[in-house]
Amino acid sequence: MNALKTAGDWLSGSDWVEALVQANIASAGTADSFLRAEHVTRTRHAYQVTAATLLFIEWCQKQTEEHPQFQYWSLTLALEENILAFVRSVREAHFELYSDALWGLLPWFFALDHTNYARWIPIHLRDILDIRKMHPKLLEEFQAGKFTVQKTGRKFSSIATDQAHEQNNARIKGNRGAVGLLDNPHALQRWMVAGPEVSWEKDEFETAQEHRGSKAQSLHHDQNESTQKTFDNDVRALVTAIEELGNPFLEETTDLLVLDTKDVENASVNHSVQNVQKVEKEALESFVKERLIELFGNSSAKDQSTDKQKVASSKSDVQLFSRLYIACQTREGNLEDFFRHENQPYPPPPPPPLCSKRESSDLEQRVTFWIALRTLHQLVHSIQR
Repeated sequence: MNALKTAGDWLSGSDWVEALVQANIASAGTADSFLRAEHVTRTRHAYQVTAATLLFIEWCQKQTEEHPQFQYWSLTLALEENILAFVRSVREAHFELYSDALWGLLPWFFALDHTNYARWIPIHLRDILDIRKMHPKLLEEFQAGKFTVQKTGRKFSSIATDQAHEQNNARIKGNRGAVGLLDNPHALQRWMVAGPEVSWEKDEFETAQEHRGSKAQSLHHDQNESTQKTFDNDVRALVTAIEELGNPFLEETTDLLVLDTKDVENASVNHSVQNVQKVEKEALESFVKERLIELFGNSSAKDQSTDKQKVASSKSDVQLFSRLYIACQTREGNLEDFFRHENQPYPPPPPPPLCSKRESSDLEQRVTFWIALRTLHQLVHSIQR
């Protein structure tokens, strides 16, 4: 979904919305919502229509270097093709295509300031690379399509795991929703345990009622003549609308123009479009170098010396006991209860040996003899009393 929003950020201000409206593909309000991806299916359909409309021939590279208008819409096509490739990878449970599509989308998150995805997609891709090296069995399962969820027997219908969880939650909530789960731990636990089972039972019942007396369908629900005809009509209508507004691939000006009004964008926008690929590449390389290579690549560096570790542990203990002392001044403190719980992130290390093994064995014998002698003395004393 964020990839669709990224494409919306790129197309904002280009009058792409006006072209969709003029082609009667969507109303003004609906077409404007495509920029924010408020309805995923409709937004994806709009990008499919646009991508099919923008297909062009071999001279695109030369035109891209000479004409900013051509470059802008060719980059739009590349972005939309990446988005549709990602959708296909999930729908077909194609793990290699999924990885390649993420690599294609990643620079756009940096270029258009989608910070969360720009930071976490590289981590996700690094984990995929680690899986290839460290967990070949898990890689085989993913390549078999088990990184997605297949809820039906239809083709091209796999969905992402988070989408499957959302659908299960929606089934359990119903019309009234689920209120107060986070306030009641017992209710939350019942939701977590019983939710998937209830959703499965409900889905099985609805599926049985739906297919009673009919043959099971293996085709995708959009794989029918009506849907294909609608898509073809939308593509032809958008082609006609863009040609009426002025084909951006035939513009020979060195300026960047708004599609509908033909307003000339200022020089900074033109410069940003021409250098967007360079900027996104530099931002990605900088992030990978600073956050992944330098941060995680120095694991073989020497650990801190023992003395530094002791000093850090002592400082932590001082802060801990100072807080404990202050707390005991204002409330009734119980040291035994306090030390019953873990109060440090790791257990304290054993002290270094103060004597040799031979001296330690002799000391242990003396301590054992002293404990036995004291126990005998207490026993004699109790008998005399």
